[in-house]
Amino acid sequence: MKVNQTEILRSIRREQRNSEWIDKSLPTLRKKFGNRYIAVKNRKVIDSDEDFKRLLSRIRELGDPEWVTFEYVWCWPIRQTGVLVLEGAMIMIAQRLSKGARIDD
Repeated sequence: MKVNQTEILRSIRREQRNSEWIDKSLPTLRKKFGNRYIAVKNRKVIDSDEDFKRLLSRIRELGDPEWVTFEYVWCWPIRQTGVLVLEGAMIMIAQRLSKGARIDD
């Protein structure tokens, strides 16, 4: 599958919009989804679970997981630097799993 530059830019913008929405919505998300992983598509939580593998499995059943942003929602606020590190790690894990990698890889 060949991906062109336009598709890459759309994907980056989509991820950015979802991430910005998550950041702005964190107080509400903490109340509803604290200590859970969430799957966000088009700035809306479409699923959540305490177990990332179960969540990813359900999202894969819906179709293309690359259209979904995954995030772990802590019950309490943490420093911004911690959020960035965790967010980057979660994105990398989600990308690897969406391509068929296993958790123990």
